[in-house]
Amino acid sequence: MPVVTFILVNKQNEILLQKRTADYKFSSKWTLFGGQIEKDELPKSAAIRELKEELNLDIELNYVNRYVHQNEQIYIFSGKFDDLSKISLTEGNGFAFFGLDEIKNMNMFAHKELILKFREWLKLK
Repeated sequence: MPVVTFILVNKQNEILLQKRTADYKFSSKWTLFGGQIEKDELPKSAAIRELKEELNLDIELNYVNRYVHQNEQIYIFSGKFDDLSKISLTEGNGFAFFGLDEIKNMNMFAHKELILKFREWLKLK
């Protein structure tokens, strides 16, 4: 089943990541936010829904690309976001912004590869 993920970037070009809970797959690892696309749902609609469900945010998301990882289609969206106080986290064990140098050395799910692959498109330094 295809999934969506969104890369939220602040003014310092840091990326917002989610810390997974111990009872979830990818336990205690940092990941991007996102989720499965429901039947008959468009990828952008799924990204907007997941953003609202997981963070209670309404911000503009832009389509980046489609990426295939281990036979799973991932539709990637990005958005600009700075104010952590606006987040009401409903999934995971925390969230924080990280720079690319930090992300390169983190214990992450496969999203690290995705972030590094698309950093040029996202114009991140």
